[in-house]
Amino acid sequence: MTAPADVMSWNKTDPPITIEQMLERDKLVTLDQGREILATTEPLTFADFSAPGDNIRFRLDNDWNAEAARLHGTDPVEAFVSVNDGQHGDIQEYQLTLDALHQATTTFGMGKGYVDRAPGHLTEDALNWWFRTGLRDKNLKLMLMGGDQRVSAITRETVTPFSNLELLDKMLEVIETRHPGVPVYVDRNKLTHSLRLTHLQLVLPEIGRIMEGTGEVDDRWWGGVQLTNSMTAEAQSELSAFVFRQRCTNGYIDTLGDAGRWSRKQGGQEMESVLQWAEDSVNQALSSFEGVFDRVQSLVEMTIDPGSVEVTAQDLFEQYRLPVAARQRIISNLVETNQLTMYALTNAVTAAANGDVPAAEQQRLMRTGGEVIRHADRCGGCHRILPDGSDSHSH
Repeated sequence: MTAPADVMSWNKTDPPITIEQMLERDKLVTLDQGREILATTEPLTFADFSAPGDNIRFRLDNDWNAEAARLHGTDPVEAFVSVNDGQHGDIQEYQLTLDALHQATTTFGMGKGYVDRAPGHLTEDALNWWFRTGLRDKNLKLMLMGGDQRVSAITRETVTPFSNLELLDKMLEVIETRHPGVPVYVDRNKLTHSLRLTHLQLVLPEIGRIMEGTGEVDDRWWGGVQLTNSMTAEAQSELSAFVFRQRCTNGYIDTLGDAGRWSRKQGGQEMESVLQWAEDSVNQALSSFEGVFDRVQSLVEMTIDPGSVEVTAQDLFEQYRLPVAARQRIISNLVETNQLTMYALTNAVTAAANGDVPAAEQQRLMRTGGEVIRHADRCGGCHRILPDGSDSHSH
């Protein structure tokens, strides 16, 4: 099976595609373009309300879900909620997105699968009973977005969103301080953005290294930083070192340079404190690249015997619990190269994260690539990948 040309490039005699070509092909986007994407969910306004309450009412079209299977979570649907938020002095009606409707129904245990299939009046009746009568003293918040003030999320009243734009500005401030004037791009293929979850990867082409002995022409690797953030507090905020292979646009989340997660429970929700954490974390990530590139180069010398390719790949699949759907893509990518090394295997894993791949699977594959870079070792006698922390001499 041959991978599509826009996903992988295994022609070793050709130079890698240029930054200009990556911009044309939408592999990279400029900082301004990345900022515009983040700005689609900011600024937010809020409407606080308490449930149960007789001033709350949901209204759903009976066939609102006729096209539900084709909708994204951020799409508005023919579903509405009316509340008195205590600010306007009267009851306001707001349209819901699919995500917000699902958040409302899961508040009392109604599953998404049922909601997306059932006639609207059944879901409407359940929502109105629970929010007007059945729930026990819940203080909630509507997160309103856009000129039409649609409800993009329903959260606990205590949740304070961490601004992606402010976090981006802090990341850029640290990068400029450490590396004045370096250009910064955004990895468009792996950028995921919504109120519920953002994965943003900044790429720094001038912080990098050309790997030797790979059989590739001008095999450049670049440094970067990944931000993970949930404005609805459904996931912890996280900053990690990110490395990017120019030739195949593969991305790796470097777990050794992982700058850690921000815990709202322990650290609080003050944006000033979050920005200080971000500054420290980006500094830590930027300090990790020399060691990362050294470890990447060392993978070139770790050969895999032809007779042990299958067992080596299977060890990797099982140790890192890779999705079954991704395993065939990895094998297909591996057969495209004539070098059987841990370097080739790692690239085959992360290349499987390119293209139209769900965000959670992309993250799993890129983290696996980073883990292999960090921990790659095999038993010289049995050719098995050793678990993290193993002693190769005692295996």
